[in-house]
Amino acid sequence: MERHVDLIFVMGYDTQSQMFENERCKARANSPIHKIIRGVKKYKSMGIPVKKMILGVPWYGYRYPCQEFLNGVCYIKEVPFRGCNCSDAAGIELPYSDILELSENRALYDVHWDKKAKSPYFEYLDGEKIYQIWFDNPSSLVYKYQAAKTFGLRGVGFWTGNFLDYNNSTQIHSMWNIIPSF
Repeated sequence: MERHVDLIFVMGYDTQSQMFENERCKARANSPIHKIIRGVKKYKSMGIPVKKMILGVPWYGYRYPCQEFLNGVCYIKEVPFRGCNCSDAAGIELPYSDILELSENRALYDVHWDKKAKSPYFEYLDGEKIYQIWFDNPSSLVYKYQAAKTFGLRGVGFWTGNFLDYNNSTQIHSMWNIIPSF
């Protein structure tokens, strides 16, 4: 029997659902570029044509409550998931528009950049509690869109387009205008 596949949605978000840690659990990027590249290569190795793949990217992030914040590392609660000791379930999903508001009004420091993951993050204080937020923005998404183009994928999609503040034209244009043609 021949297998027919029209399109494959390559999920390039929530790739940290399972976080294997040898030590304590740490907050980290939701959509690190190296995991996206590895995922696309895996589909290719299974014989899926790249022209049938659409890369899904996050227009949101995760807020992690830090049990301890030490030297820029947010240590999070251990929440086991599918056989590993740490997961993104230690945090909660936040829409991009909410993240921007928090980063502009409450960030303890400037937004940081993780070079390996090619993802931004920042910390903020709520009462006595420190939170770390990892998210994607136009600066991180361009790497994901470029990877999709370099591999020759059919296109990109996002989870979720309604996580923007559509009353904020700057926010809308910064996210929508970086999507390349495929």
